[in-house]
Amino acid sequence: MKIGIIVRTKFDPQYKEISTPQGRKLIETVIIERLKKLKPQHKYVLLDLHNLNMRTAKSCDLVWLAFEDFTNLLKEQIHARSDKSRKSLATYEKTVENVLSIPKLYPPPKFLRFIHDKCQYYKWLNESTLPISPTVCVPTKRPGIDNVMKIMKKWPKTVFKPVLGGETKGFQIYEPPYVKSTVAKYFRDAGRAEYPSIIIQRFMPDFATRKYPEIRTIWVGDKLVYAVHTTGWGEALKLTKTVPRKIRDTSRKIIREIEKKYGFKMTSIRIDWGSTPEFGLFINEIENGYGTFADINPRLSGSLPDKIAERFIEVHGL
Repeated sequence: MKIGIIVRTKFDPQYKEISTPQGRKLIETVIIERLKKLKPQHKYVLLDLHNLNMRTAKSCDLVWLAFEDFTNLLKEQIHARSDKSRKSLATYEKTVENVLSIPKLYPPPKFLRFIHDKCQYYKWLNESTLPISPTVCVPTKRPGIDNVMKIMKKWPKTVFKPVLGGETKGFQIYEPPYVKSTVAKYFRDAGRAEYPSIIIQRFMPDFATRKYPEIRTIWVGDKLVYAVHTTGWGEALKLTKTVPRKIRDTSRKIIREIEKKYGFKMTSIRIDWGSTPEFGLFINEIENGYGTFADINPRLSGSLPDKIAERFIEVHGL
């Protein structure tokens, strides 16, 4: 069997999170090493999302979009480009369409569209009566600033975060008095940055603080491997295998509902939770190509690559 694996080729060194005798490595690098050891009869082909060889991709029996994601593609093709570059949102969208047209792509294209569009999955979470902070999705083209201002005035503070704005790009918190011209400028800047939509949310007091950290849960299939407590912009406090029962049970429900909705078996995913005294537990984000924070506690996280490799083998009957 010929298995293509899309790996990260443009990344910040901090994402080499897995400790090995040869030094720190990307998690997908370690997973591929495990797959080659466990199932050496298969051929493993590395693919680059930024320079995708479609002929090679289409020749594979299976192509896994593992820890690379569309937010990184958007950043590299648009936000990191030089002023003379001709790359644009159209270039990005064409690349995404090429990826999604790969015949044996895993996870399936409909799921990948869903998970990379916060507007889609917040809407789904809300319709599924799963706990989220009050959220509105607004397009960057013709956002209707007057309506945006009406929404903001209902809340003590407002959080703006762009769809496809990974690594806190474009993240902004506004406090009253809200200024219409400032909000309008944000949308103009977001449009120039080629962000398609903006997620507007009620600011949740005490969220992601040392007393009430964000709880980022790492799953393989429907089994919790560990959770990461983080504050602010992602400062890790600790790794733990203990989470509240509501987080464990609701996260499993989310995974099973996603599998049912999109007709596939999950290999791994990260579901991030907030907890505040005023609002209790709520889902903050769901990530397919996620940061593992494994380097914070290699003893506790060390089994993650093996578990993912074994789950991938199980899912695909390798």
